[in-house]
Amino acid sequence: MAIEKLPYFSGDEIALQAIETGKKCFVDIYEYQKVSVVLGNSIKLDPDINVKACLKEKVLLLRRKGGGGAVVLSPGVWVITACYANKRKDLNIPMILHRIALTIGEGLEQITNIKISLRGMGDLCIGDRKILGSSLYSGRGAILYQGSLMVDNDLSLISKFLNHPSKEPEYRRGRRHEDFVTKLSNAAKINTDVMKQCLLHKLNTFTF
Repeated sequence: MAIEKLPYFSGDEIALQAIETGKKCFVDIYEYQKVSVVLGNSIKLDPDINVKACLKEKVLLLRRKGGGGAVVLSPGVWVITACYANKRKDLNIPMILHRIALTIGEGLEQITNIKISLRGMGDLCIGDRKILGSSLYSGRGAILYQGSLMVDNDLSLISKFLNHPSKEPEYRRGRRHEDFVTKLSNAAKINTDVMKQCLLHKLNTFTF
């Protein structure tokens, strides 16, 4: 079955165009305001997405250029985009994904004093509960990273609009969404302005 054609997530194109105009680096972090479901480039609507619920609630269905599973973007979720000019053909893509995620994790630890661990393919966790998912795209002379960080979102929206994923990391162990994910505000009081500036600095100075 072919992958369904969905509109692309606009953040992809904005970042890639910035690199194509000559920038060496483009980093953006913002809180998403409209509930949307964004699928990885090889994820199918069936069985991963509760399409009926999405249509009923008029939730946007979008596709990003990078891989990974489906995510629910909503108020309280930060979209983290980091795009870097790249002409090398020999990059270890999984390693770059992990290094960028670890850089974000270091920033979160610095601000929250909470131990953040890297699990699976670019997931960041508090204990064994996920707070950030990652994806990476390589093309058009760039490496494009995108992460969705659950800061203070409504976690119930995840199980409302996503079914249990057809593929999951080993550390998930079959857990339901509500037993698998958490958000930063459940673990610490956060100065969001300071946290954003910390992450922007780390990602703007990241090299590979």
